[in-house]
Amino acid sequence: MRKKILILASLVLILSSIAWITISQSDSTFNESFLNTRFINESEAYKEKNKNKVAMNTSSISMDVTINPESAIRNHYEGTKYPYFILNSNEGILSGIFSLQVNKDTDLKIISLKGNELAPIRLPGDKEWFSNLKYTETGDNMLKIPFEIDISINNSEDILLIPIINDNFFYSGEHSGVIRLVTIDNVKLNKAMIDEQTISDVDIETFHPRPSIKLTDINGNRINEVIREDKLYLSKTWSHLELANIMYDTIVDILWIDEEGKTEIIAENVQLNKNKDFKLEIKNRYLDIMKENTKRQFFVVINNRNQKVLADSEAFNQNKKPTLTTFQLIKEILPTITD
Repeated sequence: MRKKILILASLVLILSSIAWITISQSDSTFNESFLNTRFINESEAYKEKNKNKVAMNTSSISMDVTINPESAIRNHYEGTKYPYFILNSNEGILSGIFSLQVNKDTDLKIISLKGNELAPIRLPGDKEWFSNLKYTETGDNMLKIPFEIDISINNSEDILLIPIINDNFFYSGEHSGVIRLVTIDNVKLNKAMIDEQTISDVDIETFHPRPSIKLTDINGNRINEVIREDKLYLSKTWSHLELANIMYDTIVDILWIDEEGKTEIIAENVQLNKNKDFKLEIKNRYLDIMKENTKRQFFVVINNRNQKVLADSEAFNQNKKPTLTTFQLIKEILPTITD
């Protein structure tokens, strides 16, 4: 069975996946080096029967996040379409419900990041924090999982929720498979930030708002995927991460994560330039970590960190750019097979 590419990017998803939250502090502690999974029982998840059965060979998945109104009050910034939320407590905890339309025999893990760090996550009522949540569904349902995230671990204004669906899905990097929330306690948007987001002199018919991600060898040759015994592999050893089809200037962070929540910062504040491909040689110590790791692994590429995402929205609102250009992309790193 050929793996299906997980296609999750749409304007609706992007708009529903970015939120603004006023943050506060808590005394929660979490040891990132201690990776632990919270296994969710069937009685702890909410289910709604799918109106239409979703076949396993579908090319798209429906997912969303709803912020608990007891945790935060919904609001909007001026004329932009992005919502923001003001916390109702001073505990430094954001709570909500993650929704995913699932099929039979679906394994799901949820990881959260605050900025470029693993953020503790748990179910409401838990005393302990975890590096990931895990649930196995055996029916055709709209699955709803309640969660709490400790957002006091650092001062970043970005939260990423990363759903990792069982291995019949391949995260190609072509579309967003990540839900993004942006936290803020004081909007500091100015004209310079908005003007920096301006994109002009482009053909809207051919404009692509996200770069493409590929793994290449030392000579810049793309590494193709191959199928062996119904599983996907990379056809040969790779050493570089390449971002191509860049149609505007932007700055990105590049992270590595595995399915348990282990996280490494590969590169921060990387400048991407319009019409120029970007090629990053991965340091040997990171390649060694990836080679030794037997879990599913991913690159996550994010631009417009913190309040720049609001500047992106406002620039679009002022007709300074043809579309929104905030992205958070996930590229799966497949194991290599050389025969």
